[in-house]
Amino acid sequence: MLPRKLNQKEFGKKQRDLILFLGSFSLFLGIFGQVLGLYQATGVIQQAGEISPTLIWGGFRVSLIAPIMGFIVLLISSIFWFILKPKN
Repeated sequence: MLPRKLNQKEFGKKQRDLILFLGSFSLFLGIFGQVLGLYQATGVIQQAGEISPTLIWGGFRVSLIAPIMGFIVLLISSIFWFILKPKN
């Protein structure tokens, strides 16, 4: 048996809110991961002594990947939430 399509009224408020929550949570996890990584990196930099600024900015660039991905997930989940939101 094929699954039937869900219309907007059948898709409950809890499910819509869950979509938005998961998107927001992914952004939070991305930012938290970046902060944790930068904290660990500062400890390594402190132990190493002199490090070139190019290396530091390269590491900072890599640390931005997690928040950017979290923002993309938030954006996609917000679009789905808006599409599934009932029209009053």
